[in-house]
Amino acid sequence: MRHVTPLIALLLSATSAFAADTDSKISAGEHDGFSRIAIGRGAESAALVRNGRRLLVVGVDTRETFDLSEINGYQKAHRVNSARIITTPEGRSLELNINCDCDVQTSRLADGRFVIDVVAPGKTAAKKTQAKKPQPKTAEKSSDLIDGVDTMSVQQAHSRMIALLKEAARDGLIDIREDKVAKAPAPAKKAKETPQPKKVAAKEQSAPDKAPDEPAATPEPAKAPEKKTAQAADENAQELRRSCSSKHAFKIDGAAFEDEPMVKIAELQAELAEASDNAKQDIAHKLAAGFLSVGFGEEALALLTDYGKETSVYAGIAKIIAERPLETTDLLYGTPPCRGAQALWQAAVAKPNDAVGHYRRSENTIVDLPSRLRVLIAARIAMKMVDAKAWDAAQELYDIAVATEMPMGPELKYVKAMLDEQEGGSETSRDTLIEIASDNSRAADDALLALADTYVRNAETPHEGYSEDIGALAKTTNSAEAIMAEAMSWADLGNVGTALFLLQSLTDKSPEEKQAAQISAHNILSKALTASDPIVIYSALDAYLVHKSWFPKNQPFSELRNAAARRAFDVGLPNLALSVINEGGADVTGQNALLKARAALSSGQPQKAIEIAAPNMGDPAFAKIVVDANIALQKHHDALGAASTLQGDAAKPDLAARAAWLARSFKSAAKNFHEMDPNQVTPAGALNFALAAYMNAEKDLPAGARAILSQSNDALAKGAEALFAKPPEGTTLQRSKQLVDRTGAEIRMVEEVMNDG
Repeated sequence: MRHVTPLIALLLSATSAFAADTDSKISAGEHDGFSRIAIGRGAESAALVRNGRRLLVVGVDTRETFDLSEINGYQKAHRVNSARIITTPEGRSLELNINCDCDVQTSRLADGRFVIDVVAPGKTAAKKTQAKKPQPKTAEKSSDLIDGVDTMSVQQAHSRMIALLKEAARDGLIDIREDKVAKAPAPAKKAKETPQPKKVAAKEQSAPDKAPDEPAATPEPAKAPEKKTAQAADENAQELRRSCSSKHAFKIDGAAFEDEPMVKIAELQAELAEASDNAKQDIAHKLAAGFLSVGFGEEALALLTDYGKETSVYAGIAKIIAERPLETTDLLYGTPPCRGAQALWQAAVAKPNDAVGHYRRSENTIVDLPSRLRVLIAARIAMKMVDAKAWDAAQELYDIAVATEMPMGPELKYVKAMLDEQEGGSETSRDTLIEIASDNSRAADDALLALADTYVRNAETPHEGYSEDIGALAKTTNSAEAIMAEAMSWADLGNVGTALFLLQSLTDKSPEEKQAAQISAHNILSKALTASDPIVIYSALDAYLVHKSWFPKNQPFSELRNAAARRAFDVGLPNLALSVINEGGADVTGQNALLKARAALSSGQPQKAIEIAAPNMGDPAFAKIVVDANIALQKHHDALGAASTLQGDAAKPDLAARAAWLARSFKSAAKNFHEMDPNQVTPAGALNFALAAYMNAEKDLPAGARAILSQSNDALAKGAEALFAKPPEGTTLQRSKQLVDRTGAEIRMVEEVMNDG
């Protein structure tokens, strides 16, 4: 039980006094046969315009700030569902929505207050006589259900409430309807009502500073003092927006439900079942506060709906607790950015980035909520703060929640894990997130997605079962974030094709996710193309070809295309490399042009390689391609000419020697062979070197060729050495026979070398 210190009491009284000075309270009350609304300051010129169940008080002073809490919050006028201040063509007005086909009477009291009486059919507005209030029966406490310890979670409290209600039903204290949620008994039958407009489900408030248009189903005043054009009426409709409500409308009196909430709820259920029609509304309001204080949104909403308060502030809060979307008829729908308690509930319903601003404007009013509801709402908004990376706000909400000393649920554990990760406790955070992801709480999905982000960011190996879990999450929730995480999981397993299929399929269903999905695809392909495993590389190249038409035509994906072409060339797929690089158009320059020329040459298109490389002959890399391409075309003299342009390049002697040899320019071949680094001469080159020297009438086998040929037992190597043997000695006949034999060997060797090229 929370105690109020003298200082806090003083502050509270000062706050109330301040509110009284700044807010003009619109009083509401329930009398025998009629409901009364009384307006004090700001209604000196007020008049009433009625259209069905919509009452419009025109002529309200624009300088006043009105407190509507007795209507919207405390529901003191049972026949009035809601009230709000709106802007109409006639100026600032008070709109009242009643829940019956009642008579409406207006009057002005002696003190100047403007009074509106909503009178039940067949009744007249008269002063209410005080009836004796029946004493409610108190449900017997069940010691096996209530342990008296104020540490119940919302889930535990809900289970205990259901058990207690069933016990009360067995004792004949209450009736339980066959619904999915526990609802209060319906009030006494009302007069026949006209059908209400069908409600339209509203999306989550993503931009609360932009109010929606006024619902089409809300009628305009029957009589307008001044005729407006269609354009002016349309402009005015755009200006209609729901105003911020007084802080009193959001007060949830949960003091009676702090210690043993289920017992108190059961008592009110029993009291409601036996109460008179006039007393039911007040009891229902207290019971709704009890449901809200322990986080039972569905039960509170069912009760409020039964008693005609489905558009009240309490009903809006109940929907937020139950995580239902707000509707256009709800008082909390489409309100501008407010301060205090209303901003807190705006934060609870808004998207994460918008929720940050709302929470900043809530002025710490979360501490005024009943303890169980405070923990529930603090955890939910803290999760939004984590998503928005507003870490200071997340820490603040976490501290508020744990200060209640209640057991920490999965949502708060998730917030703590994310805060720990921000402070460097990655290992602890990871273990906690794995634990949360393994259960069935509402935080499990967030934990799994947080793990997915951690694995990608830190290049960590996912925990066992992660791929199956993230795949199941993607299929059950159809969440874009989950689908992208599943795609990353498949990519980590080497299946790039499946990863990109998932990403493109996502954009087919959700075009707004296209850019994020394409960025993810870019990252997956970039990583796969640098892999060492050829299977992953082939998978990446195949996925690129299948999905390339889906990629945008911007710079990052142009670079990705070039990377795919280079990788295709590296793994021995020059035709694919040429095809991919050609997708860049005719204006290929620099490294891409060089890759294109090499790919053309390697894929058996030497003439195309020359066409690409010839304009860049000043670059040795391109000149070498021209030499090799001309050799492939057997244009050996052209190859020799191209090699001669390689002035000062280390590769020139080799290319020039080879081209000259093939062109039968033995002198040039011998010269270039002599200029080569002996360590760069191959055994085949050494034979060519030896024969070129011989054809150039050199007397000795070049040392570079000799060093290589001496290590070979090949007959051609021996024959090359024989070319440079000294003239034979002996008789003329003997020398002649030796010359004939040597000449025959030389011819055979030369023919073989020539044929081999």
